Amino acid sequence: MTMDKMNDKFWDAIAPDLRRDLHLRPFTKEEAERAYRDAPEADISEEEIERLVQHAKSDIPKEPSLDSPSDNEGSDQIARDVCEIHRNVDDVEDLEVEDELERQRREALEEEDDDDAETSNA
Repeated sequence: MTMDKMNDKFWDAIAPDLRRDLHLRPFTKEEAERAYRDAPEADISEEEIERLVQHAKSDIPKEPSLDSPSDNEGSDQIARDVCEIHRNVDDVEDLEVEDELERQRREALEEEDDDDAETSNA
């Protein structure tokens, strides 16, 4: 068995317990009923309950649609940044970038040649 498969088995075995212990999963029906039963009685009006429920529902993230533009400016900026970083390398017009890449390639080849020469002299 390879190390990856052993790691996968390990994490598959402990993940449910970790999710439960770290409260990273929804309650089971029994857990929800127990939490409700054990919760202290709150002195809160029906109107306040309705307001809190509506507020909680409004904060639920909506699934983004690929057809509609994002309402989140942060994600739009991230998308622009990603597009800028991953531009088509065949269309690179920046000569400074090309020169720097070529310099680094030559330097790496020279270091490789130096390493080979040291190894053969030893």
